[in-house]
Amino acid sequence: GSLKKGKDAQSTLRDSSRTFNSFTPKTSFVLEMTFKADGKTIAEAIADGVKPRHSGSSAAVTELENLIVEGVKSKGGQATKGTIFRFDCDAEGVSVSVDGNMQG
Repeated sequence: GSLKKGKDAQSTLRDSSRTFNSFTPKTSFVLEMTFKADGKTIAEAIADGVKPRHSGSSAAVTELENLIVEGVKSKGGQATKGTIFRFDCDAEGVSVSVDGNMQG
């Protein structure tokens, strides 16, 4: 029933977000904060979610953490309610923006 459809949709989304080709050269994820948190806390939480799914080097995850921390520093060190994080993923890697300010 609907549970199977939900699992199928989740599986399709997961697979397509990891496949880069001429049809899907980039996948973007957007996170809007619903509460206030410091950059280090946010970066660690996201990195903890990425690590078990990332097959590349641990240095890439550390770089992701650094980009998040630096982006939040540009906002005074706190991501307040409504802060928008955008992660654009392609075959080359991930770029991070915080409230529209590109970090890398």
